[in-house]
Parts: sequence; C-alpha cells; structure tokens
Amino acid sequence: MVVVDDGSSDDTPDIVRSFAAEDPRIRLVEQENAGTAGARNRGFAEARGELISILDNDDLWLPRYLERVSAALAEAPFAGLCHTDAWILDDTTGRIHRKTAVEWAEPRPSVMEADRLRTELMRGNFILASSVTVTREAFDAAGPFNTSKTFRGSDDWDLWLRIAEAGFGAVRPPGVLAVYRERPDSVSRDHVLMMRSALAVATDALERDSSNPEEAEFAARQIAASSRQIELSTSRSPLAKARVWFRRRAGAVRRRLTRSRNWWAPPEPLAALFQRVDPDRWGTG
Repeated sequence: MVVVDDGSSDDTPDIVRSFAAEDPRIRLVEQENAGTAGARNRGFAEARGELISILDNDDLWLPRYLERVSAALAEAPFAGLCHTDAWILDDTTGRIHRKTAVEWAEPRPSVMEADRLRTELMRGNFILASSVTVTREAFDAAGPFNTSKTFRGSDDWDLWLRIAEAGFGAVRPPGVLAVYRERPDSVSRDHVLMMRSALAVATDALERDSSNPEEAEFAARQIAASSRQIELSTSRSPLAKARVWFRRRAGAVRRRLTRSRNWWAPPEPLAALFQRVDPDRWGTG
C-alpha cells in the first residue's frame, strides 16, 4: 500500500507512519501539494506491482475487492481496467442509498472491448475512480493522469479514454465491492469546475480521434451542454442567475425525492465494515 500525502496540513503522516511501523507493506510518500492527478501519478510511479488500484480520500473497499478484481482481470486478458459497482454513502446523513452506482447510471455492459469502452465513455464518465484497478501495461501505454488545471475533476475520465484508445478494454465483476462517499466539500460539487473539466476532456478526446460518428456526436453533445452550463453559471445577468438557481434547486429536490429510499442502517456486509472503520459513528454492536 502506497499512501501519498499530498501536502496535508494535519497529522496524516504520523498516522500512516504508525501503521507502517507495524506492517512493512505500507509505504508513506510525502510531497508538496500537487492536486489529485499529481498525487495519483506519484502513487502509480511508486507502485511495484503489475496491477495498481486506486483508493481516494474517504472512499472504501469491501472485503475481497482485491481478490475479485484480480481474478476478473486474469480472466479478461484484453482488459487493462477493472471497475466495480459501489454503494453510495451520503456522508452528511450517514445513510446508504438503496440503489448502487451502477443502478443509478445508464445500463452499460460489464465486459467491453476497447472500441466499445471508448464509445461508452464518450457518452460520459460512468467509472468511479476508487473502484478501479488498472494493469501496469495499460497505464504505461496510456500515459499518466493529466495534471492540467483544466482537467481537474475529470482527470480520471480522461485516463480511462486514453486507456481505451491504447487498445485496452474494461471488465466489471458482479457484486458491489466499493463505497463512494458523497461529501458537501468534494470537488464534484463544484458545478462550474466539473463542467469546465468535462468540456476539456470531450474536446481533447475529439481532437485525438473523431473518426467514429457516434462518438463524435456524443462528444459534441458534451461540449454543447458543458459550454451552455458554464455560460449560464458565470453570467452576470440576473435572469441567467435566477435560471441557474431554480434549476439547481429543482435538481436538488429531485435528487432528494428519488434518493429518499435509503437504508436506515447499513446493509450487510457494510455494517461490520463501517464498525471497523469508524466505531464511534457506527457503534460496535
């Protein structure tokens, strides 16, 4: 386990050192703040294995995650990327949504060759970074995460596209093997930043390859929608600001209504996992 401390200002390094003192498989890497993409690149550079798994911030893996994704990649030699379904945890309320990440998204195949993977990714990013394991071969062929500020928030989506373009497919084993934590202070909540990064990813992908008409149409839709949202969100017009405010409020209400069916208590095997991770919050019973 490589832990990249990306210029934190808390006691993260000391906590990691205490674990590393007990387990030599844990290694701490400290660097000045370079952002998510820079931290991921450092972790990938430090990793020694043929398979590299990503686990961001406060997200979680369920027991057997590594075993299941390793087996899935071994059975799919064409794949350079394995991703899994995930439970969605609302960090504010501590509730788990009954629908998983895959159930919320548009249906997509669990096994995709490179061409199909790129096409599906041009529709939008459906792969959660903390559920991903990539092969060293695929990462080296695709190149590192893009550290440009214009890609911040969507640098993972950009890498998945380049992995597909390098000729590698993807596989998703059955079952839910990760937990994605929704937090009010996460980068994904910055609407303008996410639209700008989506615009950058779609534009860049289209410039690299526009030979597939279906993919080009998906990219054009992404570019048009992102550009329109950026224009509305950054406009100084009172009418535009009002439209954005009402649209976001309506979206928030809609999400709250559609996601109102949450588990009151974490379902198994999450209950035992949460108790181990944070016994003060989840209890020890």
